[in-house]
Amino acid sequence: MANTVGVRELRIDCVIGTEPEERLAEQRLHIDLEVELERLGGDELANTVDYREMARLVRSLASTQRFQLIESLAEEAARLLLERWPAVYAARIEVRKPGAVDGAEHAFCRVEERRD
Repeated sequence: MANTVGVRELRIDCVIGTEPEERLAEQRLHIDLEVELERLGGDELANTVDYREMARLVRSLASTQRFQLIESLAEEAARLLLERWPAVYAARIEVRKPGAVDGAEHAFCRVEERRD
């Protein structure tokens, strides 16, 4: 039985960007996390992925590392989720950066990593 588990619109404040002024203060990002896994069955958390733990891991990653590109953050977050849960065979991450482009709601990147 395959399942998808995720978190939508996780709001994270972190230092990110390539411009000098972007490196001075935290900016808000909106992140969607999604993993696919083979569910082991039963009604216990150990048989799936804890979405609160997913959010905590990605929040910690963003706050402890100062990425320049949202693409790098998304790629690292996907790898982290694959490493954390052996039952996960795919991770999709979308990172949105509000206000990055004049006249647009946000800039974004979406990555998908799959276990070999």
